[in-house]
Amino acid sequence: MLLAELALRAGAPLAPLPLKAFLQEEGPRSTLSVLRVARGTTLTLPEGAFQTAADGVAVGDSMVFGTLVSDSELFTSRIQERTGRRVLNLGVGGRGPCAYNRMLALAADRLPAPPPRILYGLFANDFIEKPCEEENLGGLFLWKEAVSKDPALRLRRIREKVLGKSLLYLLIKRWGTFGHLTAGETFDPIPSRERGNAFLFAPPAYWEPKLNPARPEVTEGFLRTLEKITEARQAVETAGGRFLLLLIPCKEQVYLPRLVETGHLPQSAYPAWYDTLYDRLVIWAAAEGIPAVDLRPPFRAAAAGEKLYWTLDGHWTPAGHRLAAARLARYFEEEP
Repeated sequence: MLLAELALRAGAPLAPLPLKAFLQEEGPRSTLSVLRVARGTTLTLPEGAFQTAADGVAVGDSMVFGTLVSDSELFTSRIQERTGRRVLNLGVGGRGPCAYNRMLALAADRLPAPPPRILYGLFANDFIEKPCEEENLGGLFLWKEAVSKDPALRLRRIREKVLGKSLLYLLIKRWGTFGHLTAGETFDPIPSRERGNAFLFAPPAYWEPKLNPARPEVTEGFLRTLEKITEARQAVETAGGRFLLLLIPCKEQVYLPRLVETGHLPQSAYPAWYDTLYDRLVIWAAAEGIPAVDLRPPFRAAAAGEKLYWTLDGHWTPAGHRLAAARLARYFEEEP
């Protein structure tokens, strides 16, 4: 095992791009976010975090939760650094708007006062969620105090702290969980390199069942998502808070338009439907009087010079979180 570990470390720079990205960048960083959950994607929350009033609460999926980044690198932590406003991050990986609404209800029930600001993050795979009554909303979080008393969970935490530095362990764990290097569904990636930044993009076939409104199930899911947003907004505003809809783009929505325009990739790499639902959301939010921040424009503007997403993984790098914080800080600097 020691020889295998040494071989992986020595050979990582010469490995094919997916394996190289995992060994050099993303694998070692996975422990940063793994240690913030109890099992799978179950959040580990300290009860003490709900005993003090919060200036804001952020809900969403793993983009809000912050996969592959530390607590201090989260965009919510950076907003707090910039503004002095306390922002409670309740993002739950692998979930959708039904879970977001449940986490908002948790914040309303547990915090000593209703939070005056709510960031409601939506990501590109949120439009195909089933009705909430059909979703399994168990296991969203565990209190840290309960985790510390559970021998199995304590052993898991020790294991991740100790073995999380081993590339061999991380590789075996990734392959044993997913059967491939991609964390989730497998696909044949589209490689691209520009200005020293290498990326592996998911092909249109990966996103088409999630974003193309020509598919009836996507349109039905999109309409259900609007209803869930409306429900959350009404609950927040009834409690006297301010609701902000946050549109979080996937890596392909940020980088592919420019790569197609500059001729690095063919036109077929970025069909028009990639942006249709996001554009409709912007229009719908304006018509409903819902404040919304669309992160596509600032991320596309910055993407030419910064690596905002990981090479293989589709989550934000620390630079992506910094950019999101810079864009959202104004919202917290204003009085509610």
